[in-house]
Amino acid sequence: MQTNKKIIQSRTIDYIMALLCMVSTVFLVYVNNTLYKINVVIFCLLILLSLFFFYNKSVLKIDKFNLSWLCFFGWSCLSILWARYEVRVDLLITILFIGVINICISNYIKKEKQLLIFMDAIIIAAAVLELYLISYYGWNNLITTRMDNTILNSNRAGITFSYAVGISVFMFFKKKNFFYIPAILFLGVGVFITGSKSGIINMIIIVSVFMCFKDGKNSIKNVRNLTILALLLLIIYYLVFNVEFFYNIIGRRLILFADALLKSRSDTSTSTRLDMIIFGFQRFTKNPIIGYGLDNYKSMSVYQTYSHSNLIELLFNLGIVGVFFFYRMYYLMVRLLLKFKYTDNTWKGFIIAWLIGEIFINFVGVYYNEFADIGLCFLFYVYLERLGENKPKINKNYIT
Repeated sequence: MQTNKKIIQSRTIDYIMALLCMVSTVFLVYVNNTLYKINVVIFCLLILLSLFFFYNKSVLKIDKFNLSWLCFFGWSCLSILWARYEVRVDLLITILFIGVINICISNYIKKEKQLLIFMDAIIIAAAVLELYLISYYGWNNLITTRMDNTILNSNRAGITFSYAVGISVFMFFKKKNFFYIPAILFLGVGVFITGSKSGIINMIIIVSVFMCFKDGKNSIKNVRNLTILALLLLIIYYLVFNVEFFYNIIGRRLILFADALLKSRSDTSTSTRLDMIIFGFQRFTKNPIIGYGLDNYKSMSVYQTYSHSNLIELLFNLGIVGVFFFYRMYYLMVRLLLKFKYTDNTWKGFIIAWLIGEIFINFVGVYYNEFADIGLCFLFYVYLERLGENKPKINKNYIT
């Protein structure tokens, strides 16, 4: 009886943690002042709950992965000393909160079931965000014109929904639960109604790569998966370029996007972003080691906004040192992925798909201050480092 009570209490804490994270995934950095203040309260609750758990049950541990994020945050703070323009304090607070809570969560998760609960929370969070956008803009407005940036950057919304679609596909094959099919369809529509080219391309990358890798070396299943994938891509192609509803939202923009890549420059959005990346890299070469200070790209460029490339943004603002601290987390993940032979190809396939999607996102969006993106990074590292079947027997990289 006592054991059952402890199990119920443990699962309750799991769901409370996931619920609070879910709310923050929806609203953090999709900022107006009220939502930002709400998130400060939520993050404080999460941290207090995590610290209470560690005080009673465990020891908070900082490994190399967590240390990389803390070094990134520390370097971001130090950049105040040489920044050309003022560094935003709220951005530093966001980076700190994202790091602290993800370190707490990564220490908290001990079992795969807990990890899957947090994956479900991300799906629900994205669905709630989509419902919020529909209620704010109105369905008729969203299907006739591209979503503006009044409350949320449309590109960021599209990318968030694309992650959620990928996670829903992963969870469908992992749990064999048909509940995830409505989630895939609903969130897929969410990607389209944002009008985000980056979102739809990222969704295709993640789902495509996952379908190719999820069954390992089983050639029959791989042929089946590729056939299903080809049919899905044909359906998407038909909908985007032959159905007026989808063509007005995304089809026309994809055509302009292709024209811009071919240098016809008919898509001013894409051509401007390419110019922003070139400008950022040119200025980076003049101060490559330490950069110009966190969030200074916006103030120093003629575009008066961020660079639309995570890599360029970090190179420009924090130099090679900041880029090293940030991307070292990905290096540690890839090293673990290559070092051990994980028998669960569903997990391995999805992590590979997500990493390839991240490579693409690095050149079309800025995400170092996004809770959902960094949270996924921490969650996948937890699986690779601690929950995978071939995990190391002894971990000597902890600082207790």
